[in-house]
Amino acid sequence: SILGPGDTFGELALLGSQPRRTSTIVALEPAVTLSLGFGEVERLRATHPSVERHLVTMLAQRVLRLSDHLLEALHVPADERIVRRLLEICDRYVAVESAATVVIPLTQDAVGELAGASRPTTNRVLRRLAADGVVALHRGSIEVLDREALARRAAP
Repeated sequence: SILGPGDTFGELALLGSQPRRTSTIVALEPAVTLSLGFGEVERLRATHPSVERHLVTMLAQRVLRLSDHLLEALHVPADERIVRRLLEICDRYVAVESAATVVIPLTQDAVGELAGASRPTTNRVLRRLAADGVVALHRGSIEVLDREALARRAAP
């Protein structure tokens, strides 16, 4: 997934003393992160009950998102999943609602991975969107030219 300001990762390691890595994080642009160790979080959980509630809420949201993506992977065609992921990413990168275009600093492969789609399928869908003037494909990035058209194609 694509994370933005205020988002968290690595919370599963906070649930037990046996940390288990489930993903790798790569910054797409300069970023500042805050790291808390297991012991620090344990102390916070013990002294501030609201931290516990926040962790539970955060994990519940993560489970819901993963469940939605699993259902989508089972029941939604790859073409539609690719368009949906592209729209979600676009919404993360739009600077202002009235922006004419949005540049997404991801490769076609990365978009395909986020959608759970093969490279050839992703390439076909993105080339069709480019031919229709919805996106422009660049080396290492995708420029969304028409967010409204993309949103219409992402609708179920």
